[in-house]
Amino acid sequence: MNTNWTPTTVLLVVSMIATIAAGIGLPANAGEQKSFLDAEAIFAGWESTYGGIRTMRVSYSSTLEDYRESPDNPGILEGTTIGMTLNVQRVEEGRRYHLRTCWGNDAFERPEAFDEQAFDGKVSREYFANSRSGSIVPGLMNKGGPNSNLVAVYMHLNVQPVSRNLKDKYPDGLPMFAALFKQLSDTAVVRPELESVAGQLCHVLELFSMNKQGKETARGVFWLAHEKGMCLLKYEEHRDNVMVEQIVVDEIAEAKTDTTSIWYPAKARRTTNTKELGTITHKLTTREFVPNIEVNDDTFRFDFPPGTHVADSVSGLQYHVAGAGPDGSVKGVYEFGPGTGKPTRAQMLQNPPDKTPVTPPPIGDAKTPDNTDSNPDPNTQHHPHPVAAESPHGAAFRTLILLLALAAACLFLFFAGRFVTKHRL
Repeated sequence: MNTNWTPTTVLLVVSMIATIAAGIGLPANAGEQKSFLDAEAIFAGWESTYGGIRTMRVSYSSTLEDYRESPDNPGILEGTTIGMTLNVQRVEEGRRYHLRTCWGNDAFERPEAFDEQAFDGKVSREYFANSRSGSIVPGLMNKGGPNSNLVAVYMHLNVQPVSRNLKDKYPDGLPMFAALFKQLSDTAVVRPELESVAGQLCHVLELFSMNKQGKETARGVFWLAHEKGMCLLKYEEHRDNVMVEQIVVDEIAEAKTDTTSIWYPAKARRTTNTKELGTITHKLTTREFVPNIEVNDDTFRFDFPPGTHVADSVSGLQYHVAGAGPDGSVKGVYEFGPGTGKPTRAQMLQNPPDKTPVTPPPIGDAKTPDNTDSNPDPNTQHHPHPVAAESPHGAAFRTLILLLALAAACLFLFFAGRFVTKHRL
């Protein structure tokens, strides 16, 4: 049977197919699907998914994928090696955190091989495996703050202080995306069409920062997946028409809670471009993301491994932790008095010495609350510079001098006594 397809007939058939596709929720052309939410609705969708996260446990690695030095600072990245990978375990609640970092895949099983930091709300603790040294200082050290949680940074969940007009309402700050939106919502623009990232259709939201003359000084562009709880799949920051940061998610994963599913970047890349360092690209691989875990005060504290020299700025003391030292010898805790550096007493301040190696507990394990588990780059190691404790050789030398002086005094008194006795006779 011959069928004559006139232009009118073809138009009617195409219209019917498009209508049916729209009716079952499949766009006739995904690349041209119109965005259907305004900025407030997009933010409300994001906030309903991510606004309720109060605590999290993450495990991830960050690998240097590429870099190009700044022409203004040649040699600034000398010694940097492509493929360098930093492994991280972290638990956080607001400003409180417990962090472990290492450069070896198996180092978390060996307490002498990874660095550790924690802030319990009052004091910060640090341990550095290479030097077997630790420190305790009052307050929060910025290098362990929210900007050092790269999973949160990629998701724009890292807590930031807010502008003065929002300070009273949000004294503890807000997640980055919420802080930006609440401060710049009056400049928000939604692109008219959805765009695809990592196989997901995204609303594209732009926020602008203006100077007093109304000129754009910065622009943030957010790609938020409509079907994945407005998960952030791409981000760009432009300053003076130059892109200074880009985050692109390649794969996403799902974390299920009692009430909802929260999507996060399983694999992603972040490129930063600065005049100081040049262009640097890191690759993120997230092994674990657990939101809203149970925590307590002990979650944000840890004990220094045996053999650690600790400089405690809170108590004003320095001491060596009991147990097996780097050479395998067992030592006590030698406490040094403030100011003098001289040993005031030697006593066991922790558990009795034990040479048996102990595997550290999982960081932030909610089932065993007694176990314990930034904008500096967390891929850069920082080392403390505590005031060195007095050398035992220096103390021995001073003791020898003291004994010699005492002996000389005794000889002087002996001969002086004989001289006086002789002349009396």
